[in-house]
Amino acid sequence: METTMYDNLLLLPLFQGLSKNDLTTIIEKVKFNFLHYKEKETFIRQGETCQQLCFLLSGQVSAETKDQQHAFSLSEVIDGPYIIEPQSVFGMQNCYTATYRAHTPINILTIDKAYIFNQLIHYDIFRLNYLNILSNRAQRTNRTLWDTHIGSLSERF
Repeated sequence: METTMYDNLLLLPLFQGLSKNDLTTIIEKVKFNFLHYKEKETFIRQGETCQQLCFLLSGQVSAETKDQQHAFSLSEVIDGPYIIEPQSVFGMQNCYTATYRAHTPINILTIDKAYIFNQLIHYDIFRLNYLNILSNRAQRTNRTLWDTHIGSLSERF
């Protein structure tokens, strides 16, 4: 059975809850870029300006973050579907905080910042979903900072 763009968008948390009519209107007005990357291809570099929302539709990516002095780095593997750094699209520091490479062959969907600001932000459900995602990530980060009693130092890393 062929997967439609509508089905792909409904997999993404930002579009969940939108009516079929709203989603059809969005598909007509917003330019979606579908990209494919092979294993080990880099598609985002730490420090680059974030000008788009980037969705991992399928596959796995590895994210590597290095400190400013490049003394250490943290890596993780992320499964799709996943929104890559939605917090980096807006704000005073809108640069990516990690380098992303395809860990397996991946499919990506990107939406330029201009379309988010001019079109998508007008949908209440989209705004609410975006705020929920940002709030959940901020809360999880805050909670992680305070969970110092769990495990040894190496386990916390």
